[in-house]
Amino acid sequence: PNGAQPADLAEIYRELQSFPFVEVYAEHGHNLHSLTRKTILRHLWDQDPTFYREVSRLAAEYFSRDLSSEEGVAFLDMVEYAYHLLVADEEDGLAVANNLISLVGDYGQYEFSHAMVEAVQEHVDAGRVSDEVRWQLTVWRARDANSVRRHEDAVRLAAQIDLPDGPPAPTRLKGELARLAADSLTALSRFDKAHDWLQRAREYEEPGSSDATLNLAGLGTLFYSWNRFVEAGLAFLPALDAHVTRLLLPLVPVELAVEDDSEDGQTTVWLIADEDQEGAVTPPGVQAHHPPAWITDEDGTYYVAVDNPEHPDAADLPTLWPVEVDSFLGWLWESVALVYEATDDYRQADAAARLAGSIALDVGDADTATHAAQLLYRVGGRLGDVKLARAVIKDQERLLATAESRGDLKSQTSALFNLASAYADALNYPVARQRFDQALALARQMGDPLAQADALDGLAGLDWTQGRHADAARQLESALELLADAG
Repeated sequence: PNGAQPADLAEIYRELQSFPFVEVYAEHGHNLHSLTRKTILRHLWDQDPTFYREVSRLAAEYFSRDLSSEEGVAFLDMVEYAYHLLVADEEDGLAVANNLISLVGDYGQYEFSHAMVEAVQEHVDAGRVSDEVRWQLTVWRARDANSVRRHEDAVRLAAQIDLPDGPPAPTRLKGELARLAADSLTALSRFDKAHDWLQRAREYEEPGSSDATLNLAGLGTLFYSWNRFVEAGLAFLPALDAHVTRLLLPLVPVELAVEDDSEDGQTTVWLIADEDQEGAVTPPGVQAHHPPAWITDEDGTYYVAVDNPEHPDAADLPTLWPVEVDSFLGWLWESVALVYEATDDYRQADAAARLAGSIALDVGDADTATHAAQLLYRVGGRLGDVKLARAVIKDQERLLATAESRGDLKSQTSALFNLASAYADALNYPVARQRFDQALALARQMGDPLAQADALDGLAGLDWTQGRHADAARQLESALELLADAG
C-alpha cells in the first residue's frame, strides 16, 4: 500500500503466510495457490488493466535480475520474466519468450519450454494478450511437438491455419507452421505431403527474406531424406549463399597516405564499418558455397572470396569480405557436407565438414560440431585417413565437456553416440558400452524415444559382437517397442 512503512509491509507479509492458499515459492519466498492466484489476477485485470500492467512491469524488473551467472542461465527466472513482460510490454515479452523457447529447445531442456508455453497459455485464456501471441503459442506448441518427435501432433497444430473460425494467423507464422508440418512429415517419411507443405510455406515468404532461406533449407532436408541428393544440393547451396549474403559485415573505405612513387601517394583500405556508418557498403550477393573460398585470419575472423561483376564499383571493392558467422551457417555447411558424402565426393565432404565444425565450435554450437566430427570420422575412413579419424575421436571428449558445461542435453547425447561408435570401431568395447549407457540415460531424461531406441540399438550391436546374442535380442526388442510407441 502507498505510504506503508517497511515494518508494516513485513507484518502484512507474515500475516499472508498464515493463509491456507499461500504456499512456499522456492528461492522467491511465497506464492498464492494456483487457483486463488488466477482468480485474483482475473479480477484485477477486469477491474484495472492499467494497474495490472504496472504491477507486471515491476515483477518483470524483479525477475530480470541475475538471469545468468557462472552457474549458467536461470531458465525458470527467465520464464517468470517473460510471463510478466508479456503484459507490461507485449513486443519485448514475446521476443524474450521466443528466444528462451529456442534456446532451451536447442539444449534439449524441454521442461522449460513446457513451462513457458503453459505460462503464456494462462495469458491467452484470460484475454490479456493479442491474437498474434495466441498464434505464436500455436507455433511454440508445434515446435515442441516436433522436437520431442510427436510429429503427428505438430502436423495437427500446423493445420489450424486452415480452420475457418477465429482470427487468421499472421503470414509469417503461417509460413513457420507450414515449415514445421513439412519437417515433421519428412521425419515420418511422408515426403509428398511434406513437399506440399513446403510449397505452401514458400507462398507465404517474402522474396530474399530469411524465411525464404529457411524454406530452401527445408527443401534440402526433404530431398536429402528422400534420397534425392542432387536436388538436395540444388536447394542447400543457394540457401547457403543467401544466408552468407546476410552475414557479410559492411565495410567502409578509408584513404591512407603511403610513401611510394604513385601519383597521389594514397591507398584505400577497407575497414569494418560501425553501425549505420555513412559510406558503408556490402556486396549485393555472393557465391559462398565453395569451401576453398573461405579463410580465417589470426584473430579468428572468417572471410569469403567475393566476385561482384554486377556491382557498379566492382573493380574498387575488396575481393575478400568478412563474415559474422552463426550456428545456422554451421548447420548449412554440415548439410552440404552430407550431400557430398552421399554422392561419394569425399574430398568436398571433408572440406565442408571441416568448415562446419570450425564455425560450430567458434559459435558454441556443440551439436553441429559433434555431427561434423561424426562426418569427418566417416570420411576419414573412406579416404583411408587414419590420422584424421583418430584426431576426431580426441576432439569428442572436449565437445562433450563443452555441452555438459552448458547443460546442452541434445549435444551431450550426440557426442556420447559419436564417442561410443568410435570406441566400438576401435574395439574398445567397455568404454563404448559406458558411452552408450550414458547416452541412453540422457535420452530418457529428455523423454526422446527415438534417441533411446538408437542407444539400445548401439548396445545391441555391442552385445551381438561380443557373442551375447540373447542380450542383443532383448535390447532390440526394447528399441522396437519404443519406436512403435513413438509411431
